[in-house]
Amino acid sequence: MTSTETIELAMLRFIDAYVAANGMIGSKEICLQFNCLRPKASKVLKQYQGVKPSNLRFDTSLHAYRRGVTFEPLFLKEERPLAYLDAIDLVFGKVDPKEMRKL
Repeated sequence: MTSTETIELAMLRFIDAYVAANGMIGSKEICLQFNCLRPKASKVLKQYQGVKPSNLRFDTSLHAYRRGVTFEPLFLKEERPLAYLDAIDLVFGKVDPKEMRKL
């Protein structure tokens, strides 16, 4: 697995964990956590949605994806969502909530 594939898998798992914990996700959460540009975050969100479209639905008023009625984590496997989010914070750094408001 290449380093790009490894980061993308981490992002896909992050989507699972973030949606399970918060009920929604937008590209800004991915951009801030992984220090990437919006096109990369959008690509990974589309990739995620391509695997199981019913897991996420786009809310145009929020410009974010909401948890679908039949949501079930696809990439997390046995990991608990909050434990995975904590691990991502350790590896990539904790996101400052002030930065979230800037986007």
